[in-house]
Amino acid sequence: HEVRAVISRLRRRILAASEAEDLTLGQSTALARVARETETPATAAGVTTSVLAAAEGVRHQSMTTTVAALAARGLVVRAPDPE
Repeated sequence: HEVRAVISRLRRRILAASEAEDLTLGQSTALARVARETETPATAAGVTTSVLAAAEGVRHQSMTTTVAALAARGLVVRAPDPE
């Protein structure tokens, strides 16, 4: 029951933050994933849309739409994958 309670609290916090910033839940979770994936110097260069999609369990096309919306708001910066 503890895990369920923690997940429930986390979900409520994400939803509250989403509403405050006018973000969808998908945008909020993608933004949180970008923050986690780029928090070390080794990963500061960024994360690909494919990696985000796989991590969030969504189609690449869906994540592309989500990232485009975040970029339009200035919350992420899109750049070509250097590899």
